[in-house]
Amino acid sequence: MDLFANELIGSAMFAGIATAACLCARLARTAGSGMSHAAVAAAWGAGLCAAMFAAPRGDAHLNPAVSLAAWLAGRCPGDELGMRVAGQACGTLLGMAAAVLAFLPQLARDPGSAAPALWRTPPVRAPLSNLAASAFATAIVAFVMLRLVCGASVPDGAAAAASEAASQPPFAFARRAEAATVAGIALFAVLGGFGGTGTPVGPTMGPCGRVLHAALPFAGKEPGGWRDAWLSVAGPALGAVIAAWAWRAAVG
Repeated sequence: MDLFANELIGSAMFAGIATAACLCARLARTAGSGMSHAAVAAAWGAGLCAAMFAAPRGDAHLNPAVSLAAWLAGRCPGDELGMRVAGQACGTLLGMAAAVLAFLPQLARDPGSAAPALWRTPPVRAPLSNLAASAFATAIVAFVMLRLVCGASVPDGAAAAASEAASQPPFAFARRAEAATVAGIALFAVLGGFGGTGTPVGPTMGPCGRVLHAALPFAGKEPGGWRDAWLSVAGPALGAVIAAWAWRAAVG
């Protein structure tokens, strides 16, 4: 259960910050209306950094694609995979719901901007290119996350003793801060580049955003946009496979 709570808390924080940044940028009556793509990418990176550091355990994945990659690479037991993904999905829904609640007055006055703020849609629909962009972006993020939360290999002997010593305070604090910072920078870099295609790097925010959009209590909304929902799952899943393959090739 601690795995579920760990992923739920971290995912809720990340999804809340990321969704709030998108809503702030897209909606007309906000202090940050018209925020640049780089600013939104930076907010997502900072959100991931804060979420990784705030999660109770230091091994939070915060993305089903990362958990899938870890399982495929043999670094996440099968009985943990479902618990982690369930926590990520529930946390994402809670975090996005909190952001939507905070911006509900602005959403009611600008319903046409709700859809593009709650899920990523490619500005140019080209299925193969969109899938490739999502897969490559996810693979980079997943590989970096694997390195941060799974390590290079199972230590033994003196290496094990050194690893155990490094996991104790104050080293634990420093290691978590470093890992969170690297993860945030990696996500910022990926979204700053591949994010320009509008493709997703995780399979939870797209479906959760569409569900929340359908539940929003005001008229004038655009259609739910389920046409591109497949990309939220297929792209990150393919990216997880690529990341796991690269991990096994590079790390073993």
